[in-house]
Amino acid sequence: MISFKEIQKSDMKAFFNTDEFAEIHNIGGQDVPLIIDEDELKKRQLKAAEGVYLGELLIMVEECNLKSRPEEGKTIKLDGKTYFVISCALISSMYEIALGANASW
Repeated sequence: MISFKEIQKSDMKAFFNTDEFAEIHNIGGQDVPLIIDEDELKKRQLKAAEGVYLGELLIMVEECNLKSRPEEGKTIKLDGKTYFVISCALISSMYEIALGANASW
């Protein structure tokens, strides 16, 4: 019998397949398949306020494709543009990372 974890791994392969959902982007100097989801970020209504970053992108990338977990408040380069990591959550084996470019501090 197939376990839930095995099914989930299979789903991740389809999710990050560049023929299906993912696209190759350069993050931190390496080309990896990831998904950019601007609609979900809009739903969450990340907005600029004094001392807070403006959310611009929400990306999903497999944990195995990054050397380390992106830290909140640190910078990260995506396709040559510098962003700040607003939040980073590990969901199963995938990082969900909210990125911002504007900062008031």
